Amino acid sequence: MQRLDEFQHRLHLAMQHQLSRWQQRLSKIGVALDMVSPLATLERGYAVISKDDKVIKRTADVVVGDKVRARLVDGEISCQVLTTCNGKSSKF
Repeated sequence: MQRLDEFQHRLHLAMQHQLSRWQQRLSKIGVALDMVSPLATLERGYAVISKDDKVIKRTADVVVGDKVRARLVDGEISCQVLTTCNGKSSKF
């Protein structure tokens, strides 16, 4: 009976240890997912610009006068393209 109790105790400890390892691994995966989340990008102050429900990636995707939507961390705003400037801006 003593050996059975000892075996149960060791099994319980092994299960606790394995559960702890799985929890740590899950936590790391959660952090990695947060880093690539579009919502995390919005939290850092960026916006996602779209026109006709398609994400705008380049200035060539819009022309002056186009109406676009900017998705921010707390909602959306409607915008109109006034000008475009090709090339990278030194302000960012």
